[in-house]
Amino acid sequence: MPIEIHSGQIRPHHGRTIRGSGPNTTGDRRIACVIRYVDTDVAQEVGEKDDAMPVRSIDRPGHFTDFAPPRGNFTSESLALHDEIRSAQAKVMMKGTRNAKGLCA
Repeated sequence: MPIEIHSGQIRPHHGRTIRGSGPNTTGDRRIACVIRYVDTDVAQEVGEKDDAMPVRSIDRPGHFTDFAPPRGNFTSESLALHDEIRSAQAKVMMKGTRNAKGLCA
């Protein structure tokens, strides 16, 4: 079922919803944001660690590396943390493949 989204609108959906979109013909970027809420009993089983920003609970089992919200936009500290998280996620997503070029190649 087609749903038209206009500038400034969002469309939340379940993570397993099959979805797609045509080419971006606006000349401006298309922005996406993914938010996943999980219980602290959930654990990463493929990678060495997983990162999370606590919302309402305390990670008593220690399954996540907690981090605080950024202090500002594009600070060197925030960008370094982002690179560290992306690198760890890429290792998990590419595990078992023969792609030497990386996740986005």
